Amino acid sequence: MEGLLLRRGSFFSTQVKRTFCLFLALLLLSHLLQAQTKARDEDPKVLFGGEKIDISGFGGIVVEFGAIGGSAAIVNGGAGAALFNRSLFLGGYGLSLSNSIQNINAQTGISREVDFAHGGLYAGYVFFPHKLLHFGISSKLGWGVLRLTPENAILSSASPVSDNLLVFTPQLEAEVNLSYWLKVNAGLGYRAVSGVDNSFYSQKDLSSPSFTMSFLFGWFK
Repeated sequence: MEGLLLRRGSFFSTQVKRTFCLFLALLLLSHLLQAQTKARDEDPKVLFGGEKIDISGFGGIVVEFGAIGGSAAIVNGGAGAALFNRSLFLGGYGLSLSNSIQNINAQTGISREVDFAHGGLYAGYVFFPHKLLHFGISSKLGWGVLRLTPENAILSSASPVSDNLLVFTPQLEAEVNLSYWLKVNAGLGYRAVSGVDNSFYSQKDLSSPSFTMSFLFGWFK
């Protein structure tokens, strides 16, 4: 019992903390590199009447391929954000498991259907967005839920299981400009999950490398 209380109290696991610090370091490095590139032949900085900030936005379809407990997991949904100077973006997202995953108890033979969903903040930075092929980094930080529901909930004496989760997914991305209003984005990242508190799955079972495909619609000119 004491171990369970300690695990609940440490909602931000060490794994999530380390992954978050790594993403912050990458974001800072990217900002410094971009600032150094733009520094050539710039006009002096002024308080008023300086550089204009272009603000636009985008939204799109997101499909993430990963794993849950060793089983292939397809998590899809959508994301949208405000875009500043075609580089920095800030918005939100929502994703949920779309394929069927069963958790079968070897002792009792009871099968439970897995439901996994999360949503929250979405932010990132795009390098050299004017080029046909360019790169960027992004991060999703959200709150979610893991539910395990017995297949025959009415006939079975087993009760459903539900955990509240914290999900952090940083990733490196490559984008192709198909038009001024459409981009295709591919990303490699890692989904770090904290808050799993049941006897069927651990945090390692839900944490997984991920590959993401996104189709983004907006105004990128």
